[in-house]
Amino acid sequence: MMRRESSPPPHSHRGSCPFRVLFVEADDDLAKAGIASLSSRGTAIVERAASAEEAVALLGRSSFDTVICDCRMPDMRGVELLDRARNMGVEVPFVMLVERGETQMAAAAFTGDASFVTCDGADEQTRFAALLPMIEDSIGRSRDTSAMIESRGEFEQIVNASPVVVFMLEADPLWSVAFVSKNITQFGYTPDEFMSGKLTFADVIHPEDMLRLEEGVSEYVSKGERFFDLEGRVLTKWGELRWVDSRVFVRRDAEGKVQGYQGIVVDITERVRYKDAIERLALIVDSTQDAIISEDLEGTILTWNPAAEALYGYFAEEAVGESISMIIPPEKREEYFALFKQVRLGKTVPRFETVRTRKDGTEVSVSLTISPIRDRTGKIVGASAIARDITEAKKSEEALKQANEKLTLLGSITRHDVINQIGILTGYLSLLKDEVDEATRAKYIESARQSCRTIAEQLQFAGSYQKTGTKAPEWIRVRLELLGAMSSMDMGSVEVRESLGNLELFVDTMFEKVFPNLLMNSRRHGESVTWVEVGYRETGDELVLAYSDDGVGIPPEDKQRIFEKGYGKDSGLGLFLVREVLGMTGIDIREVGTQGSGTIFEMTVPPGKFRFAP
Repeated sequence: MMRRESSPPPHSHRGSCPFRVLFVEADDDLAKAGIASLSSRGTAIVERAASAEEAVALLGRSSFDTVICDCRMPDMRGVELLDRARNMGVEVPFVMLVERGETQMAAAAFTGDASFVTCDGADEQTRFAALLPMIEDSIGRSRDTSAMIESRGEFEQIVNASPVVVFMLEADPLWSVAFVSKNITQFGYTPDEFMSGKLTFADVIHPEDMLRLEEGVSEYVSKGERFFDLEGRVLTKWGELRWVDSRVFVRRDAEGKVQGYQGIVVDITERVRYKDAIERLALIVDSTQDAIISEDLEGTILTWNPAAEALYGYFAEEAVGESISMIIPPEKREEYFALFKQVRLGKTVPRFETVRTRKDGTEVSVSLTISPIRDRTGKIVGASAIARDITEAKKSEEALKQANEKLTLLGSITRHDVINQIGILTGYLSLLKDEVDEATRAKYIESARQSCRTIAEQLQFAGSYQKTGTKAPEWIRVRLELLGAMSSMDMGSVEVRESLGNLELFVDTMFEKVFPNLLMNSRRHGESVTWVEVGYRETGDELVLAYSDDGVGIPPEDKQRIFEKGYGKDSGLGLFLVREVLGMTGIDIREVGTQGSGTIFEMTVPPGKFRFAP
């Protein structure tokens, strides 16, 4: 490509002969101030480009003596515009305007062959006025470089006082170092160690990263990239491992052949460690089985981990941005926000048990801990809530409680009831030994037999009762249970009618004892029972399963007592067992018949515990 240069006579611009300046600035106010300042001495004819692309177009069709460019143009960085200009053959001085503190941007401009890298001044006019003598001295084929040297010297002081290391590398396989700034000492090395050839850039790269970096550079170069970024690890002279980010500019000749590399290196170890820590924390939060939610001080949900999705049924996108009230039952909201006030004061609410609402409306028992979230200044900005599903634990706790109650009851039966019956039996046997009257002896023998029957019933009850609640509830077909009970006992002339259809109940597995005990109750105590009928009716969202007969019925004062343990003419355990079995799944039983007209047992089944099979 033919290079072209503007060709004013040397040093003629220091006098009255004007020179052309391309001023690249997107901001209208800054552009006006710059143009006014640059034109104030009458030596500069300034043409403005409002974008980098406009500047490229102007450089393609017009000649300028110098280019002044804001380093941060909206459509293209100043360093990239410099590279475009050099590729077009524009070799005029290129002044890059860099804000003070933008060390990495200044380093990139410096290594990208900018003639000047200037920092901000007291005001825009002062800043541009100070540039004029430097620009005037630099224009021409015999460019006076004193201003550039002074600028570069000042810049080197800035770079060496910063963590940004500037480098120039050869294009050889080991990336030999042609130049490195003095602040390379932060890694334990001196510039002489590199520039003397004792060390190459490849010598300090971690061996595990070398191949990846080589492949990365090769890929970027083969694509014709002029700038690229690479992250990798380097070893300090002390053997410490540090992460660095390298911003690299590829130097090419007119034919595009790579001549070397130059750029900057920044230590990003702390950033990488912080990022790794955040990622590890995020992994822990995402993989934990505890629901972790964060919210702001207004109760708006900020984060929602996968365990929260599983526990509450809402996806993260459904929950984030909503109020925490969405999962708190109305009766628990006052409790929660009272505890939240403690969090606002910096207190952690230790683990407590409460209830939350799922998306489908069901409630779930949780163990909850609420802690304050602070920003870097220590200010409380929100709260985190960690919830654990304790539904199964609650069930286990309830099961243990029931088991203890059963053990207590069984102990009562074996220690008290059975022992009493054995005492009665022993008494009758003693009387028999001395009794000579046959009628009396027959009476004693029958009483002894009744005691034996009572003992057998009590032990049979104990065996049945201890099984209650030991297995998960199941869906059973009610009609089949009734038919099974009828086939296992002699109903004599009693007619059993049913209209149960395909009704199914979700009940304890010991439901098999319900109908046999109800049928036995009708036979033993109904006296004149000729029929038994079993059916159901739906009332609202509940179902009532009704068992009735045409016996003598039950006196009003006994309607509640018949379900008590030990009440009745025989063992007093049958209806007690029926109530216990049904109660395992929330089914209530009561007697609502009229004495003299028969017995009616109504079993009220709650919603969700009944259905009709296909």
